[in-house]
Amino acid sequence: MEAFPDLIVIDEAHCQYKAILELVERSKRSKVIGLSATPFTAGMADHWDGVVNGATVNQLLKLGYLTPLKIKACVAPDMTGAKKNFRGEYDDDDSTQRGLRIVGDVVQTWIEQTGKLFGGPVKTIVFSPSVKHGEELCRQFADAGFNFQQISYLDRTDNDRRAKIKEFRKPESAIHGLVSCAVLTKGFDVPDVLCGISCRPYRKSFSSHIQELGRVMRIAPGKDFGLWLDHSGNCISFAEDTAWLFEHGVDSLSDAQKKDSEVREPGEKVKQKYFCGDCGLQMEAGSDTCPSCGWQRPKRGEIQTVEGTLIDFEHSIADAYQPRKGLRAECLKDPRGVWNAALSHCLMNSKRDPEKLRRWAYGIWRGIYPNSKLPSGLYSAAPNGGAVTSDQWGLIDREITRFRRQRRDAA
Repeated sequence: MEAFPDLIVIDEAHCQYKAILELVERSKRSKVIGLSATPFTAGMADHWDGVVNGATVNQLLKLGYLTPLKIKACVAPDMTGAKKNFRGEYDDDDSTQRGLRIVGDVVQTWIEQTGKLFGGPVKTIVFSPSVKHGEELCRQFADAGFNFQQISYLDRTDNDRRAKIKEFRKPESAIHGLVSCAVLTKGFDVPDVLCGISCRPYRKSFSSHIQELGRVMRIAPGKDFGLWLDHSGNCISFAEDTAWLFEHGVDSLSDAQKKDSEVREPGEKVKQKYFCGDCGLQMEAGSDTCPSCGWQRPKRGEIQTVEGTLIDFEHSIADAYQPRKGLRAECLKDPRGVWNAALSHCLMNSKRDPEKLRRWAYGIWRGIYPNSKLPSGLYSAAPNGGAVTSDQWGLIDREITRFRRQRRDAA
């Protein structure tokens, strides 16, 4: 008979390795805890009893256990009409061909931004869609006088890869950057990496995006922030999902897996929503005037896009979920709490069909946050009336009164 410890802790539990799952199945008397920053893998709800958010990303940032990122949404390849693989992601060959067209921008942007923010080149990780793309990146970095080395699933030996990583770990490494193709997305820990470059666009894999960001968020002495250069469009595609995850964590495993099954694609509309159309600075929630250059946001129908603009990007609930202009309540900073208040109010004060009441609650919430949508799974969540605060109740009451007045005036 096999002997098992009382407690088993599994790191990177989202990987769902068959041997690990079988071990857990056999250790019926043990308590098993799985650790994961991205519990989005399909089937996790079948093997784990529940999810506990030990601490959210924003909490860890405030406590100093993670390093904040300065994110720049840079020139990215146009993936319109790109081929898809069997998983629904962009085809690697197509991503490579489109990505090769902007390799020069990748190198030049890295030189300019590291010089501006750090005074020169810094230790960097690049995520590439293919070996061919990575080879071209390394060649052009070399032409510019910098040593970037590629590691991939096609490495001749593990020893060769280990040697490059060992050198890269040194404080004064001769390697400026590692170019990763299908490796280093999880479990890789070199805390003094100051810059990450995303060159692999994703349509669905929110977990891959978050894992990549995490490679640059490790803390290290003298590291005040990390720089993330997004040449994939992922930071735009996953903007609201990232903001919600950083602030609230994961609601449930069954709902979380939907994060890796939804198609998202970057668009100018998202850029126009969050950033100055002139200097590219992220604008304050609800503001129509850029505090940096004084640019005025055009009225609807007059918006123009600026090609190749480098824009500042922060993962903030306040910026991702902007309330309707004119609303001032403090509770607006908590869109999740506002949703719970709307849902609780509707279900507790009417005996109509619950599904219709849920749709009514969503209409109230969208009236408060007109340009946002609820993350997957939250729509069907159970209400918690005991958690609703007085200012949240007041906000929902005022919104219902406003809606009824509008209907009366229209009639």
